[in-house]
Amino acid sequence: MVAFRTSDLSYFGFATQSVGYIKARSESARYSLDLPNIQKSSDGNGQIIDGDELTGSISVDCPQCDIQTYIVHFVWGHTAWFFESPKKAGYLVPKDMSKDGRMKYIQLLTNSMSAKDKTDMKPKPQ
Repeated sequence: MVAFRTSDLSYFGFATQSVGYIKARSESARYSLDLPNIQKSSDGNGQIIDGDELTGSISVDCPQCDIQTYIVHFVWGHTAWFFESPKKAGYLVPKDMSKDGRMKYIQLLTNSMSAKDKTDMKPKPQ
């Protein structure tokens, strides 16, 4: 997963996670990402705290399937949504990594789809 925090436009790159082997035409159990504690790199403060707003993409890939890309948006600890990107290209990142380019990327991803395309996620109960 790659994401950008809205407050300071910091970049976050999260370590690849494996869900193990899943048979064809099967589903895995629900999988959660522990973003505050997972190994990551960042070009700003790497801490994720309650209320941080992050927008980015997740790529799901396996040896015998097509790459699937999801756009994700979190207000950490409060709300989140995702949608399946029509682009099947792995991670989606801005071509322009300047602060202005990052802001345009966030605006494009959060404003480019209708509400019916989004799937809401709920925070994990404490």
